[in-house]
Amino acid sequence: MTELAKKAAILKKTLNYTLIFIIVSINQASSYFLQLIWKFDPLYYLGLTFIISLSASLVIKNLKLVLPLIIISLIVGIPLSFVLMIIPHLVQGETEILGMLWQIHLVALAKLFFLGIPVSLIGGLIGGLASGEA
Repeated sequence: MTELAKKAAILKKTLNYTLIFIIVSINQASSYFLQLIWKFDPLYYLGLTFIISLSASLVIKNLKLVLPLIIISLIVGIPLSFVLMIIPHLVQGETEILGMLWQIHLVALAKLFFLGIPVSLIGGLIGGLASGEA
């Protein structure tokens, strides 16, 4: 392999991991919406978080990359879901409500975040074992 081909392969792999991270973060943000906006049972959130983690670990097939990616995507999903939640208020010019929304958002999502960490790690480990990564 030439030097250029090696750099292209590394760039392609990095781009794939970045796109997977973005997709997983958006999915985590949407799973937060289940509880925040639609007031679904937290079991739906936990099930969705498990499936997202399982899918990510089956696609990437590297537990050393998947487990931090899952935890970071859980963290990135919180502000992403907040930004998506405040967009209608910003469009309407209701900026005085943002502080109250942020407090409500953090309290609600802190509970979900700490419930979601073990479930997502278990999903990632099961996906890693299913893909052959031990």
